[in-house]
Amino acid sequence: MSHPLVMAVEAMLLENAKLKEQIAAGSTSSTRSNKRKLTKRDVEMMRSLKRLGATNQELATAYDVHHGTVSRIIRGIYWK
Repeated sequence: MSHPLVMAVEAMLLENAKLKEQIAAGSTSSTRSNKRKLTKRDVEMMRSLKRLGATNQELATAYDVHHGTVSRIIRGIYWK
């Protein structure tokens, strides 16, 4: 059985791939503005995954954001 962290990251990567396909196809109904890519749920999950040992780079890849953004979220600078 896979580690819960690995399973969670794989699920996020699949979701990101689906969203990228929708964007490429021109579907705007489920895409968010570029101003805010992450939801409160995303941020909570990101912080949980970090506590479980995920690296900032892994989280950045999974959520399609810059690793600096992940760092600021984890430290509470963004999304307090």
